[in-house]
Amino acid sequence: MLPITAPTVVIDVRARREKLLLLGSSAALARVFGSLLVIPERVLEVSQTPGIGTCLCLRPDQRLLLVEPPGGADLVERLRAEAPDDVHMLEAGARFTELSIVGRDASALLNCGCSLDLRLSAFPVGSCASTRVLQVPVILLRRAIDHFDVFVERPLATHLIEWAASASDSLAVIASRGASTDSLTEGRTAS
Repeated sequence: MLPITAPTVVIDVRARREKLLLLGSSAALARVFGSLLVIPERVLEVSQTPGIGTCLCLRPDQRLLLVEPPGGADLVERLRAEAPDDVHMLEAGARFTELSIVGRDASALLNCGCSLDLRLSAFPVGSCASTRVLQVPVILLRRAIDHFDVFVERPLATHLIEWAASASDSLAVIASRGASTDSLTEGRTAS
């Protein structure tokens, strides 16, 4: 079934990697992990720590750390050892299936089921958001102009993949008729 390859978008499942939910205030997280990891302070902000991973700020008190192997695995043990009572870490690697949606119509595909404004001016490269696609809770990460990572809870992943396959077929029909899919992302408002 995967990868799903359409003329203007490719959908695939990324290899499983370690993910940690970091719970605590920005100040507490920076105090504990600041020397090891760049902690994003504002919601929707993303930070990158070379050799460690990518950290997404989902809420004022919640970050998702996408651990890069192999250096990140050592960090996880150090983080656990240094975490005080006001900071909590939860293993989230098995919780999410990580989809990669790449191509000219990646944002148009997502906007077929999501009301979030995914125009580049409203959701630039390096942005993240907790939102819904077809009422399925997801986390979106924009890695490039035409590349999104979508984190969906494992029990709901098959449903979302099947929907994405159908939506990509619809986009292919639109493209084959010479019509533009730009209207699918124009006029959206942030939600």
